[in-house]
Amino acid sequence: MDSSLNTYVQPVASHVSYPERLLVRTQDNDYFLWPGTGAPMIEIPTALASWMLGRPEIFALCSPRHWFDIESLPLAVETYDYDSEWSVAD
Repeated sequence: MDSSLNTYVQPVASHVSYPERLLVRTQDNDYFLWPGTGAPMIEIPTALASWMLGRPEIFALCSPRHWFDIESLPLAVETYDYDSEWSVAD
């Protein structure tokens, strides 16, 4: 997936200990892992996404599930640039 495009994804689940790490679904019903570090998303097979949803460390998000631009997905606190002029904390 080219993250430079204005692409929307639907968060499906997050990691219990690292909530910025998401399992997301694209408009084409493909699944990706969002690492929450600013690194590109990682495409995974649908079977793996289904398996992950059954894991105890994964929290399935409730419906309705909304669509988000990938630029607005969360980042881990240690990767957030507090000196950026685009900081939401300003």
